[in-house]
Amino acid sequence: AAVLIPNGIHYSAIRAAVETNQQYPARILFVGRLEPMKGIDTLLAALSILKEDGTHFHLRIVGDGSQREKLETIARSLGLADDVTFVGAKKHEEVFAEYAQAAIFCGLSRSEALGNVFLEAQAAGCAVLATNVGGIPDVVKDSVTGYLVPPDDAQTARNALGVLLKHDALREQMGEAGVENAKGYEWSEIAKKYAD
Repeated sequence: AAVLIPNGIHYSAIRAAVETNQQYPARILFVGRLEPMKGIDTLLAALSILKEDGTHFHLRIVGDGSQREKLETIARSLGLADDVTFVGAKKHEEVFAEYAQAAIFCGLSRSEALGNVFLEAQAAGCAVLATNVGGIPDVVKDSVTGYLVPPDDAQTARNALGVLLKHDALREQMGEAGVENAKGYEWSEIAKKYAD
């Protein structure tokens, strides 16, 4: 019989980053390639609706890709220039620090195989907002470690982000559930599965 073994994450290295970094309650993070399939345009649209309510947030976009200039233009046109930072590509350790400083990880992918970034974000204690596509529902438990929304749905994403930003206790509870969920994906645990 076929045995499905997931990818591993550097769980202990991410937990170490949490010890040395402060989490910012209004910080949202995206990590990944800046390509159309990643749905960053939907995230920007959701944030522009959120901003109209006077909700305070800051999005950091870590990664590079063919869409970077286009996305920077979209952010400016939506009046988000001061609310979004395009960080560019970073080394592993620097990305772990980004996870540790964020309260919410947001990836609104149009397609995704597994999505290690969602597990890495959970390991850092981020509440996760993701789309219910591909392998994402296998690693993000809806209403437990975060929220799953349909792709290309800025309004639903905005609503979920609004809840996560407003309710600290809920967000922290989801973050803690995420840490527990991610524990099982530590590379040493995954290696045991290969050994078996």
